[in-house]
Amino acid sequence: MKVTVRLLSGADHLSQILTGFQMLSRENKLTLDILDCRKDSPVYQEAFLEAQVNGIRILFDLMDGYWYNRPETVFPLYHSADIVFKRSFSSVKNSEVFGAFSEKIHPLGFNYHVFCPGSPLIGTTSKIGFLKKRIKGVTCYVSDYEAKMTHVSARPRILFITRLWDPAEPVFQAGENYLTYTSADGCIEQIRTLLAHPEQILQMGQRNRAYYDTWLRPDQIVAKALEQAKISL
Repeated sequence: MKVTVRLLSGADHLSQILTGFQMLSRENKLTLDILDCRKDSPVYQEAFLEAQVNGIRILFDLMDGYWYNRPETVFPLYHSADIVFKRSFSSVKNSEVFGAFSEKIHPLGFNYHVFCPGSPLIGTTSKIGFLKKRIKGVTCYVSDYEAKMTHVSARPRILFITRLWDPAEPVFQAGENYLTYTSADGCIEQIRTLLAHPEQILQMGQRNRAYYDTWLRPDQIVAKALEQAKISL
């Protein structure tokens, strides 16, 4: 199966979806052509990638929310697409912003910065604000997210998340994939619980790795999008 991917924008947000297609190509599940259409693209300042598969036009809208720089350039893309996958998905906002086009919009999974070696996006995408300083010179590859958790270090690191997106994936389970707290004291108590029981950290890490393999690997995100578009690999 041949897939043609068109890079339409200069944003880092494109990296995950392009990486997913590249991974599927390396797994011999499709033949991939990548067209760099960013130069003089009317949506260069947005975050769009388009894939054409078996005559089906799939649009990936990777904008953070619905704050488009030039909305008048976005609507033609939605009009010509057969199916759209939207980051920061909101059914209410879809109806408000896109009207009748909202029926073709589907939620896209969690977006994160990741590349395949040799990606045409490496070193050519734009970064905004504080990200310019934080990830300047840093290129994150798939392997950087895939360390197998076999033990807990003597000084374990704990990730704190203060808000979550509306997931396109099955929801994490409290107590299984993460712990919750509603106050500073509650947070400290949960930390003490984890530090006192490193086996819980290990088990949670292993469950989260399994979740990643099923739902968050770039090739899985793209494969599930193609499946929704009724395209079989």
